[in-house]
Amino acid sequence: MTILSSGNKSGEIMKHKNVHSSSESCNNPCPHTLRETKHLQFMNTLYTVGDIVSIKNNVPNSKIIIYAQIIKLHENDLGEKRASIIWLAPKANIGITDNSKKVYYDTFIPNEFAHISVDERLAPISCLTFVMNVPNLFEYKFINIGTNHATT
Repeated sequence: MTILSSGNKSGEIMKHKNVHSSSESCNNPCPHTLRETKHLQFMNTLYTVGDIVSIKNNVPNSKIIIYAQIIKLHENDLGEKRASIIWLAPKANIGITDNSKKVYYDTFIPNEFAHISVDERLAPISCLTFVMNVPNLFEYKFINIGTNHATT
């Protein structure tokens, strides 16, 4: 930033050398700042935007597997790795409120699942398990991936 002043007697504008304001951006980004990336590696697995992952279930003795699709990946200089995800649910469960009538899959079958909602939180990669690369179906390749995610 250049500062101009008119503090001399003759009314001339004097130009001072560059003085940097604390509000100006600097060349050294904060190491805590997450930046978006298209892929990242964690525990010998390469995660890519569009991949299908499963989420660890916190319910003890539960065999229900919860699936999601990665829509954005984030990392920082401190080694934190996180993902924005959109939840996937079996199409047969859409509109079913009685839990006893819901179906669950122990393997991911792309044709049997639908995108439900975007999770506003960033999931730590350590909580995700890689299932498969982006399925070769239109709804998995183009819906909400890398865009502003309007829930469907």
